[in-house]
Amino acid sequence: MKKVIVIVGAAAVLAALFLVGVDLNNEFSDASAEEIKSVSAESHCSRQLLLQANREARIIRVRDLDKARALCARIDQQANGF
Repeated sequence: MKKVIVIVGAAAVLAALFLVGVDLNNEFSDASAEEIKSVSAESHCSRQLLLQANREARIIRVRDLDKARALCARIDQQANGF
């Protein structure tokens, strides 16, 4: 019975993701050079985050760019307070 519940639950989650239109494949794909340049040009914070990732030889994914935008928007607002 537990296996049936797990399978039905997993199918429901996948169906929900499909219906919402979440493209998991795109989120985990490598970011292109143009995407990295556009995000790094948005703020000093995002440029520093992406430079640090490059120095550490980490692969920058599309989701990393989205997280950098969100984080740096808050940090830039905070910096404007000073």
